Parts: sequence; C-alpha cells; structure tokens
Amino acid sequence: MKMSRKTAASATNLNRRRRVASPEIGNYVPPFSYFCSNFHCFSGNDRLLSPEPPRLDFSSIKELDNAIHLFHQMVRMRPQPSARMYNNLLSVIAKMKQYSFALHVFDEMRRMGAPVNGYTMNIAINCYCLQERVGFGFSVMGILLKSGFEPDATTFNTLIRGLLLDDKVSGAVEMFENILSFGICEPDDVMILTIIDGLCKSGHVLIAHDLLRRLEEKIRWRPNVKAYNAVLDGLCKCGMVGDAFQLLSEMVGKGVSPTVFSYNSMIQGLCVVGRLKDVQNLLNEMADCDISLDVVTFSILIHAFCKQGKMNEAEDLLENMKQQNIFPDVVAYSTLIGGYCLRGEIDKAKQLFDSLADMDLKPDIVCYNSLINGYCNKGRVDEAWLLFLEVPCKGLKHNTFTYSTMIHGLFSSDKFADGWKLFKDMKARQVSPNLITFNILLYGLCRNGEIDEALSLLRMIEAKGVNPDTASYATLINGLCTHGKLDVARNLLDRLKPDIKYYNSFINGYCKMGRVDEAWFIFLEVPCRGLEHNTHTYNTMIHGFLSKDRFVDAWKLFKDMEARQVSPNIFTYNILLDGLCRNGEIHEAMLLVNKIREKGVNPDLVSYGTLIYGLCKNGKCDVAIDLLNQLYSTGPQPDVRIYTMIISSLCQEGSMEEAKHLFVEMENRGCAPDSVTYNVFFHGLLKKNELHKAILFLELMHERGFSLDSTTLSILRNQVQRLSEDHFLLKLMKDVLTKIGVTQLEHRG
Repeated sequence: MKMSRKTAASATNLNRRRRVASPEIGNYVPPFSYFCSNFHCFSGNDRLLSPEPPRLDFSSIKELDNAIHLFHQMVRMRPQPSARMYNNLLSVIAKMKQYSFALHVFDEMRRMGAPVNGYTMNIAINCYCLQERVGFGFSVMGILLKSGFEPDATTFNTLIRGLLLDDKVSGAVEMFENILSFGICEPDDVMILTIIDGLCKSGHVLIAHDLLRRLEEKIRWRPNVKAYNAVLDGLCKCGMVGDAFQLLSEMVGKGVSPTVFSYNSMIQGLCVVGRLKDVQNLLNEMADCDISLDVVTFSILIHAFCKQGKMNEAEDLLENMKQQNIFPDVVAYSTLIGGYCLRGEIDKAKQLFDSLADMDLKPDIVCYNSLINGYCNKGRVDEAWLLFLEVPCKGLKHNTFTYSTMIHGLFSSDKFADGWKLFKDMKARQVSPNLITFNILLYGLCRNGEIDEALSLLRMIEAKGVNPDTASYATLINGLCTHGKLDVARNLLDRLKPDIKYYNSFINGYCKMGRVDEAWFIFLEVPCRGLEHNTHTYNTMIHGFLSKDRFVDAWKLFKDMEARQVSPNIFTYNILLDGLCRNGEIHEAMLLVNKIREKGVNPDLVSYGTLIYGLCKNGKCDVAIDLLNQLYSTGPQPDVRIYTMIISSLCQEGSMEEAKHLFVEMENRGCAPDSVTYNVFFHGLLKKNELHKAILFLELMHERGFSLDSTTLSILRNQVQRLSEDHFLLKLMKDVLTKIGVTQLEHRG
C-alpha cells in the first residue's frame, strides 16, 4: 500500500521519537530449551490497574492516516488508555497488513511506558512472523517472559506458523514436540492443524500422518475434519492414493464425515495417477452422502478429460455445471482452453477465450499461456506474439512460462534474433529463467548452428549451480550430431550416465546426415549399455531406413518393435504410412489405417493427409475424395492442405470441373483456400488452356488478396507468348495483369 505524504511524515516523526529499537537478533532462532528452562520462573498478571479513559472509535480507521492520527491522540490522553485499547489499535493496523507500522507503534508503546500485556506481545510476534522475520518474533517472546507474562497457545501457534512460513520446518516440529514433552500448554485444534497443514504443504506428509496418530494416543486428541483433510490432500499430492483411501475409511469409521474438500482431494489424486474408473465410485459415494459437487470438483474432472483429449466429455461437464447453477470460473474455462490447444483446435480455443468477456470473466495468465503455446505449436507465431503483447495491457504480468513458450515459438520459426532479444527482455524485467528456459536457449542455439555458443551456455548453466537435465544434454548432443560434430558429441556422451535420450539423439543425428548404417550400430549398442529401446528410438531408426528406401529393413524393425512389446504411437504409424505410400503400397497403407483404429489409436490429419497424398499420386483421386468426405463424419476435420493436395491432383489430370467443385465445396464447408490452393487451380486452368476462365480467376485472386507465385508467373509468361496471334485475349490478359500490378510479363518475340 502506498503511503500519502502526510502518512509518511507521521510515520517518520514517530520513528524519530523511538529510543528502543526492535530486538536485533538477526535470523537466529534460539533453541527452544532456553524458553522451556525459563518459562516457569516468571509469572504475571496482564490486568493493569488504571482508570478507563474515554471510549475511542476504532471502527473509523479506514486508512493508515487514521491510525496514525488516533495513535497520536491516545499518546496525549490522560489518564493513559488501557492495554486493551492499544491492542485494539494494533489489531486494526495489523489487519490492514501494515506490519512495519504496527511494530513501530509497539516499540513506541514500550518506550513511553504504555501498558502492554500478553495479547500485545502476541500481536507483535504475529507481525514479525508475517514479515518472515521469525527470529525477531522469538526475541519478543523473550521480552514477554521477562515482563512476567506467560505465553499462551496463541503465542506458540504464531511462532510455529512463522517458522513454517520461513521454511524452518524442523524448527516448527521441534517446538511442537517440546510443547508436548514439557507440558508447557495444552495444544489446541488451531495449533495442531497449523503444524499438520504446514508439514503436508512442505511435502512432509508422512511425518504429519504419524503425528496425527501419535496425538490420538498421547493426548487423546480427536482429529477433526480439517486435520484429516490436510493429510488426505497431502497424501494425494504425493501420489499415495492408496494410503489416502485407508485414511478416508478410518476417518468415516471414527464418525468424522468427509466434506466436498475431502472428496476433491481424492478425485484429484486419482486423476493424477490415471485411475479415472475409480473416480466414478467416489462420485457415487458423494451422491449417497448427499454431498454436492462444487466448482472445484468440476474443474478437476474437466482438467482430467482435457488432459486425455476427451473434449466432448469436458464440454458436457461444463454444461452440467451450468444446469446445476454452478457457474464455471476462469480456472474451469482456462482448463478447457488448454484442452483445445492440446488437441490443436486453436481457433476453437480462441473463440472460447474471446467469449469470457461476455461472461464477465477476465482471462488469467494461464489462459494466455495456453493460447500462446497453442499458436506456437501450430506455427502461428505472429498471432502468439500479438497475444504476448496484449498481456500487460490487461493488467497481467508475463511469467517464466510465458517467456519460455514465446522464445521457443520464435526459435522454431527461425526467428532466432527475435527469440534472443526476448530472452534479454526477460532478464531486464527480472523474470527468472528456469531450466526449461535454458533448454530452449540450447535448442535455439543448436538449431541456428551456433554449437560453440551452446557449449558455452551449458558451462554457464553449470557454473550458476543449475543442474542440466537429460533434456539439456540430449538437445546439445542432437545439435552436435546434426552439425557433424560427432566426436564432440561422443566425448560428451562418455562423460554422462547412460540415458536412452542421449542415444536417441545420436541415432537421429546420424539418420539426418544420411549415415543410417552408423545409426544402426548405435541402435545395437543401446542394450549393451543396460538400456532399453523406447518408442522414440524405434521411430527414429524406422524413419532412417525409410529415408534410404530400405523399406524391408524398416518393416522388419517394426515387427521387432511389436514383438518386444514396445508400443507404437501415432508417429510410428505415420512414418510407416509415408513409407508405404512412397513405395506405392496403397492397399497396404489403407489396411494399416484400419489396423491403427482397431488398436484404439485415432489416426490424425497427418495420417489421412499421407494416405490421401498416396492415393492422389497413384491416380486414385476418386478414392481420395471418398476418404475426404468420410472425415466430416468420423473426424478429424480436413484442413486446407488436404483439399489442396486433391485439387492439385485433379488439375494435373485435367479434371478441372471436379477441381472447381472441390474448390467451391471447401469454401462452403468453412475451409478457406490459401495462396497455394489458388495458384494450383490457376495453374490447372492454364495447363488446360482455359484462358478466359484463367483471366476471370486471376481477378478473383486479386480481389481476395492473393498473388501469383514465381512458378505460376513463369508458366503464365509462356502462355502470354503463345497468345501473340490472339490479339483480343492478349489484350485482355495484359489489362488484367496491369490491373493486379504484374508488369514484368513482356511479350518476347
């Protein structure tokens, strides 16, 4: 909160009058035994005998200025206000999160001899702890003891919470254990929940679980639902779902009814470990217990479906929410946006993103990150960049993920200078890069051929104390192999613990260089190093064989892959489809597509595009068109590339009517032709010598903002030369060319 000038001046004057500084013990936390040994030496009474001053209106304090003014008023009052009144003032200031000023007031009270009690000290301790200065909090506890007051459960609760906030988990546990051992005070529910929740959130869930049981035995404490929920949530987040189920059963057995939070934690845990079938049992159990699903439950389920690419189910859940008058929040929508992006349906994701404003919801940085990542993955980097620029305009801040994603997108589009400039901007704005960022930089340097700089970056990363992971080394090895520095890559490999990712990079590097036999030797070396080939290893080697037209070797390796129960993925099948189609084995390619479906793998656009290309290349455009129409009912929806492939083949066959029909059909179905489509069709008209139609189509191209490419211009030049005797057509053609700004086509006699 920004202070006004008056506020700042008042605070400064108050500071100048202070003679007693805050206790300066640094970050040192004294051993708890010190307080244990001295605790019973002190006794006191926090009731100070003084006449009650006039009543003060603490409800009027809305800003820090009001608090300062009231404090000055209290200082001048005679008789002095009571400790209770000072405590009211301190409480209001602390609730305004003005912890530093609250501590100034506390020090000034001590300097001027104002009445203080244990409650006053607790407020001061709490302010220090909330500033993550727990050492000073312990110092105030020392003052409390020396002043004759006894710490209560609130004092210890505050210090335990302060230790946890300061990541001093072992100190918090030691303090709690000593409270139990020395019997200093009776731990209340707040204290127990504080330590259990803190342990779970810091990843020490087993210690928390053990503590829960020991407290039941040692002090006959009955855990409440909040304590159980904290441990349940911790177990699920650590992947210990089986233990969480046991605890849930134990909880119910002891008469503690689970809440929606309990079930949300369990459902989240099951979704993370992929046990979606068990989720339905929990949902049925919730219904039996009359526990309604809330927005968090729905968001968890939507996220699980989106992660699996089951967008129809996710959409149904969203509608179900609305029917139950549970209004989806921005988290639910950002999850759905991320799901669309994951499936490559970026336009659908953007449409949903734009609709958030109509629902009075503001997209968060997660929404922007998902869309930016989706656009970059589609190669639509300019659109991603526009969204990147929009982020600060919406009051949001780019985070490490935003920068890393955008830098990767720029590198992938060969905009290396822009990517590196953005990294410098990231550092200038003090957004800390993480290992993923560094790996992206390594990727960019290697892609740009700056291998020496990549090696220097790796050394710099290591010098900064950041431990490169397998992805870092795999990226570098791949870059070294791709650029022919195989000896350097091999030396680096020999220094590292064997990992299949490194060998995959080596195999890929050799294959890209056309040295498939050497790649095969590396492939054979893998099991000798105690490693197993994975799907990526097989895919790379199969693709390497096919790139050298060694189809028999590739197919034999695929059979070996299946025999060793290494699961093929869609990339494997697409590689094989490409090999079959290039080899003219169209029937086998179609059988393979059916086999893919039988195995529960959904062919993607690449699969169908490869098959359609093979059909067209082998003169089976009619079958390709049938397959195209089939996609509208089975999915995925055909894109402009698939249409253009078929139109191109029809034009080459001279089937211009069929090509025109398909051109119109694609527009009617919402698939806009691109520059390649227009050029292909125009080329077909020229080839068929349909010059009148070609001239009209050329005008249409111009109206829609498309121009002729260099190949089409070359063909057009030849056509213009042939028109020397047809003066009417020649003039018409030249008029159109002049209209669209093409002037380099001169008639050469």
